[in-house]
Amino acid sequence: MNISTLERHFVKIGKGLKIEVLPERNWRMRSTDFTLDVAGSGKNEVFHLSLNEGAKDLPEIQILDVRPDEKALLLMVRDEHKSKFLCGMDEFNKGYVAAIPLNRGATNVKTAKEALKPEAVIESQSKAGVKEKHKNKRKTKGWIRQGEWFFVPAPDFEVRSNDIICNNEPFNRTGSRNHTAQQMVRRGGELVYQFGIQVISATEYNRRIKDPKFHPQMWRQSTENATFYVKGRITAPDHSTLVLNDWHTVHSNQEHLAPTRNHVRFLD
Repeated sequence: MNISTLERHFVKIGKGLKIEVLPERNWRMRSTDFTLDVAGSGKNEVFHLSLNEGAKDLPEIQILDVRPDEKALLLMVRDEHKSKFLCGMDEFNKGYVAAIPLNRGATNVKTAKEALKPEAVIESQSKAGVKEKHKNKRKTKGWIRQGEWFFVPAPDFEVRSNDIICNNEPFNRTGSRNHTAQQMVRRGGELVYQFGIQVISATEYNRRIKDPKFHPQMWRQSTENATFYVKGRITAPDHSTLVLNDWHTVHSNQEHLAPTRNHVRFLD
């Protein structure tokens, strides 16, 4: 697909597309030959595709589906994976790019959005009888969405005497910005330590702490693979505030399962 055709498709969903072919030296620290994301802000915000000039073959890019009414399109890069990316606009008309897991079989915008839903969300929308036409809304009987996070009703949840209710508790996915829950209860999970985007187990932390070159004060404790129950106001810097009157479980979208996730970069 030629550049002008690509650009026209992106304009249809409300943002321009900037394509750059960068010299090999710009890619020495990267594990990919192309990246796709959103650059700039406000009126200057555009989708941004960078290609490695030193790559043996520049990737073939194809638009599989364009939905101007949903301000979204599905793009495929014909690499070893046939990588697919959902590009669109959020409630504030800010652009986003989400890598689609390979095993979920996305062929258009609709199936790409379903492919990003975790199993708990799909099961909940089925039990709640969410109609097909409502499955891409931000709020249904089965779940409520804020950015990459889904909140599923937990009507059987009861706070136990040994539960700790945390107030104004932040939560995030590695490499993403914090969302904050007015009330949160954690159950289960494993203790880990985090520094930036690096996450290590408690065992690894205890091994490293014996090294005099290790700086433990730079690492903070966190919990991985816990079940999170939240209630009240859910805030995020890039999204509208939600108010959950009852307890809900928290589930991240499935983008982190996509091997092509490292093709998505965050530029500002």
